[in-house]
Amino acid sequence: LTCLCKEIHQYEDCPYIMENKRGPNWKGKPEIQKMVDEQIERNPRVKGKITHLRREAQKSQKAKSTSQESLAESLGTKPPVPVSKTPNVTMPVFLGTGTSENSNSRLTLGEQNSILGVHFNDDSLTQDPSAGLNNSFILDSGATIYVCNKRERFTSFTPAAVGDFLQTENGSVPIEGWGNVILKTFCPDFPDGRLITITQVAYASDFPLSVISLRHLIAYGVHWDTENQLLRNAEGMLCWTPMRHDQWVLEYNPPDPAQRKEAAHWMNHHVYAAQNSRQPLRTAKGTAMLWH
Repeated sequence: LTCLCKEIHQYEDCPYIMENKRGPNWKGKPEIQKMVDEQIERNPRVKGKITHLRREAQKSQKAKSTSQESLAESLGTKPPVPVSKTPNVTMPVFLGTGTSENSNSRLTLGEQNSILGVHFNDDSLTQDPSAGLNNSFILDSGATIYVCNKRERFTSFTPAAVGDFLQTENGSVPIEGWGNVILKTFCPDFPDGRLITITQVAYASDFPLSVISLRHLIAYGVHWDTENQLLRNAEGMLCWTPMRHDQWVLEYNPPDPAQRKEAAHWMNHHVYAAQNSRQPLRTAKGTAMLWH
């Protein structure tokens, strides 16, 4: 469809017609704007359609604002810092101080190789039908790697080598592969959720939940504001970290009923350490910001 501005797009996508399509750096040409306005005024049918489109856009924007207010209110606070406008964020993995990609330190940063030490109460998981974090991503300050337990969440995937596993007090959990995972986080100005790509994530289907390593985020300039329950970087706020079932989460999804008891069984008083038998993967390259 040839628009009134002579470009090929729909009326609702034209910045000369729809103000909500004008980005912060958009600069229209006065002669084109004049041409568009004159065509609208000359054609009653076109004018009626565009008036309708503009009215619907205003309603949609108002609904989004209301949704953002409701989210902020439900989390107990409104954004205390400016919101980063970068739409898609990428976080690779931090290899550790004084190490290289040829060292065996992708999983164990220094001497401390404890990856997880969270505690779940069996009763809280089984009595509440919505309890459990098996399908969610928690933020963990002790984690040394990123872990995801759902294969379908990976946007890229490399099978693991024999010997990649997470060691628990009662045995080991095999790492089945490595890849990238996209999280959908809570963030003002992003009513549909801000997408954050986490790279070099370990896939462990037998692991009870998915874990985001805070230490990797901090290493690349992403910091956790515990008072306001959010992650931020130099640009501003990235996303909320609301608490669900006594854990801070970046993405929360209700668990499947059959998984609640399993999660409690695995996680109660268990600490996991990461072991690896091969060279680390190269850090994936991001086109936006990079979370390691």
